[in-house]
Amino acid sequence: MIMRITWGKVQPGKWAEYAEAYRRTMEPISSGIQGLRGRWLAHDLDEEDAGFAVSIWDSREDLDAYRDSELFEEQVQAPLADYFVDEFRTYHCEVDVVEDVG
Repeated sequence: MIMRITWGKVQPGKWAEYAEAYRRTMEPISSGIQGLRGRWLAHDLDEEDAGFAVSIWDSREDLDAYRDSELFEEQVQAPLADYFVDEFRTYHCEVDVVEDVG
């Protein structure tokens, strides 16, 4: 299982607008993406205009196929790109331990 974590900044004062655009963009397409197990958007508590996008994937191949797809480029990146200020970092991790504390 692979976790993708991206931290990034949006334009000043635009987090709430970005979060709503993210929800509108992702909700209709997420259930049809091969290998995607879950996706979260989290607002950074220390930086008002920053946050984290986290996703869990069955495999690196599924993640790479999505990242290289027209779906990602046209239906995800394009509608959200104007919010960003080109300050972000992305990490890919192998998930070693899963603990449901429900």
